[in-house]
Amino acid sequence: MFGLWQTSYIQKPQQMEQDAKTSTFISLRSRLHASAQRLLANADDVNDALQELFVRVWQNKSTADNEEQRQAFMYITLRNICIDM
Repeated sequence: MFGLWQTSYIQKPQQMEQDAKTSTFISLRSRLHASAQRLLANADDVNDALQELFVRVWQNKSTADNEEQRQAFMYITLRNICIDM
């Protein structure tokens, strides 16, 4: 029983961090979509860029301690993804 609690205790902050990143992405999705549309001509490319952004945000655990930093990371990363497409 103690082992399960201990594992849960360790994983809880990681889950909270991922939840914060996900909620930031969801709350900014329409603005991120508009930014990608300005940089890309094709709607499919826009959706691909947003999907790639979500994957990078999800994988990058060391990024952004607060909401403002998460937003900046997302916009800069999205811009770079669009430029690379």
